[in-house]
Amino acid sequence: MMLLHATNCYLYFIRRTNVTSARQYKHHLKQWGITKNVSSFIKDKAIKAMGKRARDGSVVAGVRHEGSELDKKRLRRYMSTQAKLEQDLQINNNV
Repeated sequence: MMLLHATNCYLYFIRRTNVTSARQYKHHLKQWGITKNVSSFIKDKAIKAMGKRARDGSVVAGVRHEGSELDKKRLRRYMSTQAKLEQDLQINNNV
């Protein structure tokens, strides 16, 4: 699975092929294994790996998944969203 920015992927695809419909475009992207999003399971694994690296004292570089580096900004956003959800869940359980 390769992660690409949708706009760059679309432009590359249009320049290299004769496909012009959205349906054909999506079909070819699926065949090539190109996706836009990363599952929460993969994000959790990446965050655990980064935490382990930080605890070990090594340099926390980017995390790769199937050849593509995961965006740190998206991982930070995911962590903050998960923290807010957990906090809301605790508040609701205490009420």
